[in-house]
Amino acid sequence: MLHHIIQHTRNILSRAKVTIHSPYPYHRLRDLVISNLLFAFPIPVRKRIFNGQTHFYPVCETPLRGFLVLHRPYHRWCPVCRTLQLHRLLYLFLNRYSFITSETSQTVLHFAPEPGIARRLILTLRFYC
Repeated sequence: MLHHIIQHTRNILSRAKVTIHSPYPYHRLRDLVISNLLFAFPIPVRKRIFNGQTHFYPVCETPLRGFLVLHRPYHRWCPVCRTLQLHRLLYLFLNRYSFITSETSQTVLHFAPEPGIARRLILTLRFYC
């Protein structure tokens, strides 16, 4: 437990060092604080905070009011499962072409898995590496 706290603190400090040297340090630092505070809440709490009918997010199957814009304007984060639009596109591609179905017996080797997609693939597929 203590090891995880130390590692998390080091991670935050290294990110803070990067934000200080960025072109917009105050905006980046603000986004870093907001994201760390927000993502410290458990998933059910984040679902209740951002619950809405404007968007439906297929990876975590959550209706949302909107997405978070943190760090860069083209990064739209899901406030529930912390995935970006690229991850949504990957999930929709895998879902459309039947990679993500429990009926298929396909094996998926996923390099550098995104947490939201990895969670869904583990639950759905029989063979996931």
